[in-house]
Amino acid sequence: MGLLKYVLGCFIISIIITIIFEVTKKFRIYISKKEGPKQSTLGIIIAFASIIYTLLITFMISIFIQRYYTLKELFIGEVSLVQLIYETTKDLPGSDFIIEDIREYIKEYENVTIPALKRGDKKLDSSAYKKLRSDVLSFARKNKDPMLNGILQNKLQSDINIKGNLDEKLDSAMVIIIFIMTIFILVSLWFVEIGHSKIQIMMDFCIIVIMVFMLSIVYYLSTPFKESPLSIDLDIFDVLKNEVMKSTST
Repeated sequence: MGLLKYVLGCFIISIIITIIFEVTKKFRIYISKKEGPKQSTLGIIIAFASIIYTLLITFMISIFIQRYYTLKELFIGEVSLVQLIYETTKDLPGSDFIIEDIREYIKEYENVTIPALKRGDKKLDSSAYKKLRSDVLSFARKNKDPMLNGILQNKLQSDINIKGNLDEKLDSAMVIIIFIMTIFILVSLWFVEIGHSKIQIMMDFCIIVIMVFMLSIVYYLSTPFKESPLSIDLDIFDVLKNEVMKSTST
């Protein structure tokens, strides 16, 4: 259903832009033939700009896709690690402070981290995760169980927190270039005259709908935790939360 809304939304936005586009083209009569660009020149400009635009936006999408899967992997890995810590230590003597750390981690994640991720905040500092990590490493070193040491200590020492990876972002200059080229192509397209109104409208609509889809994909991939058809599923955190809270209430 979310995907259907996304597709319909893109088409509706494209239709609105196309209507505005075609209505404003009436003002071209105020631009003389000498002042306006030649049609042959416009064709070359649009073709060249479209190639560069496609290459740039494809490059951006590939970067965001890589970053999207990296963040997804880190999110799943971090929550899975906390779940592993809980399952490994919950029945061990002297581990009450670890379980309490996990509860604080869940509270912070639910009330601070997830809302911040959905807003697209880049600078996040999880004090609860740091405390949990430090306490578990200390607990693992003191515990003589080799399995516990092997699972917890090795995993935590090689762990990369998701918050640290959020500082990686696409160069803002690239985004500005894409925005300028989008305006440039639309302005150039606005001057194009085919001579057949229906073909003109269909051509304009096709170009606009492609641009809307590509730009929306870039936007959704750049904000992977916001609710969208491409958002990262947070169910794994809910599973951890329900399991810990259920054990707390019993």
